[in-house]
Amino acid sequence: MADYRRIMMLLIQQRSYRQIEVMASCSHRAIARARRVLDEHRLSTVADVEGLSAEDLDRLFSDGRKSSAGEFAPIDFDSIVQARVGRKKPPLKVLWAKYVNTDAPAGVRHYGYDRFCELVAEHVRVHDLTAPIRHVPGHTMQVDWAGSPMQLLDPITRESTRVSVFVATLPYSGFVYARGYLDEKLSAWCDGHQRAFEFISGHSSSSAVCPSWSSRTMLRRRRTRSARPNAHATSTQPTHSSSSITAALQSPHVQLLRGIRAMSKPV
Repeated sequence: MADYRRIMMLLIQQRSYRQIEVMASCSHRAIARARRVLDEHRLSTVADVEGLSAEDLDRLFSDGRKSSAGEFAPIDFDSIVQARVGRKKPPLKVLWAKYVNTDAPAGVRHYGYDRFCELVAEHVRVHDLTAPIRHVPGHTMQVDWAGSPMQLLDPITRESTRVSVFVATLPYSGFVYARGYLDEKLSAWCDGHQRAFEFISGHSSSSAVCPSWSSRTMLRRRRTRSARPNAHATSTQPTHSSSSITAALQSPHVQLLRGIRAMSKPV
């Protein structure tokens, strides 16, 4: 619901509709409604608006639909937040499906998906449950293969060739480098790093490379020896004064890169 008290105070201060839409995060219709209430009840000063109680505001702006909120099954916001902060973050579509499958008394409906998402977003905003990730300029370069491959079509033979896209980004500035390869083998992976470093050398000096999976930079663990850095993956580090340091692997099938720290000198 719009903050009608704030909207009316901004109207009394002679703010424009466009300014109020930005300052109060409300719609043009809500502002027009607040203006109509001000005119009908002759509220002309800030003191008049501040003197209105919550019951007064509810009476002035009630549209008769407030009782319908009780006809919907309540949402367990705590369980949704708990699920979204874990390692496996289910999409809201899955969480909404679980909500719809919960038992509800007779005559009580469940929220639709769009309204469900709006209520969850409002809960996150009101309780300040966001945690932005802050990056240091020129410190980290994030690399990975793009999720969906491209198709290269020969205009003469009409033969289609699968093209994988290597992507390197600087998270602080949003600078992106991309290059296509015919496969995702280690040689292409390393060549992508080499060319990315050469391309951004005039823009930044990244000292830490963060691949999405450590299997590209570590050889698989064997019974006779422990995991060790891949020679191909580390071949570009001395040239560009950067390094990848991978944490110990938990198991053969869990090879996530836990930490990559910058090194001040070439390896």
